[in-house]
Amino acid sequence: MRRPALSAILAAGALLVLASPLLGVQFTSVLTADTLPANVSAGQVAQVMSREFPAPISDQEQLLIDAPAADQASITTVANTVKAITGVAAVGQPQILDHTRWLIPITLSGQPISSTSRATLDSIQHLQFPRKVRLTGPTADALALNTSLRQHLPLAAGTLMAATVLVLFAMTRSIVLPAKAVLMNALSLGAALGSVVFVFQQGHLTGLLAATGQGALDSTAPIVLAAVAFGLSTDYGVFLLGRIKESHDLGHDNRQAVATGIEHTGRIVTSAAALLCLSMCALLLSRLVFVKELGLGAALAVLLDATIVRAVLVPALMTLLGKTNWWAPKPLLALHDCVSGKANRQELADNGH
Repeated sequence: MRRPALSAILAAGALLVLASPLLGVQFTSVLTADTLPANVSAGQVAQVMSREFPAPISDQEQLLIDAPAADQASITTVANTVKAITGVAAVGQPQILDHTRWLIPITLSGQPISSTSRATLDSIQHLQFPRKVRLTGPTADALALNTSLRQHLPLAAGTLMAATVLVLFAMTRSIVLPAKAVLMNALSLGAALGSVVFVFQQGHLTGLLAATGQGALDSTAPIVLAAVAFGLSTDYGVFLLGRIKESHDLGHDNRQAVATGIEHTGRIVTSAAALLCLSMCALLLSRLVFVKELGLGAALAVLLDATIVRAVLVPALMTLLGKTNWWAPKPLLALHDCVSGKANRQELADNGH
């Protein structure tokens, strides 16, 4: 590669631009009639039901209050406080469940799980009540799901990255290459997710996909997409790094090893990516928005990884890093050799066995 620095800057810059819409990402849930297409019978029935009939019990939110049966004053205070919140259409009759708990049904003005309903519940959760109050219902469950995802996502992502680094270190005897592989996977995944936000949340280019902008992404779609895209990117990376390491172990310098790796794996990776990209694009024919999100995101993640990342960014960075690609702390190298048995094999060879 003649200009590795320029190539790396341009490739990384393009991926960062594609990933930039992620800064304003919003999440929702698929469990709402708003995600059904208006030109199919299910979507039309949902719209009529929403417009012509009162909200069913399953669409209501419920307040669960810890209070003794005799504490009617606290229950009345809670009901009146909630009734005054903007976005609350009606508050039902409090019901005693047992000697220590009450239930108050709440009907919201907005559709379940919509941004309006979520804002209303958020206002209720920030109120101060004389008794302990908990919320349940479709919108409350969606908010709880999003909260749980935010809390557990760092641990899941950290575990995934640590496992990737550990396995690739065992393969390459380098700490630099695994760290770079994780960074490359994150860039391609971020670019794919940013493109999904650009289309399905912000509403750009939706006419080409026969979709409508939802103003938010399904909260589970990025999780599934991240798992699929990260796994595929790591898979392609192993193909390339494996061939580069073989060439390097044969005594070739870093530049020659990189060129050999790309030469022997380029067609395979590109062909596999093209086939997988076509199969993922088939999901774009679905009428459900969250399925389209998965299809577009997976197709772009595979396409970007096989072209910009593996064909341009990885070779450019490996050329710039040179011998640093194969660096690892001596204690880690000793541990690697001990676990792999290399030290024992070398000792036997020195003794003539």
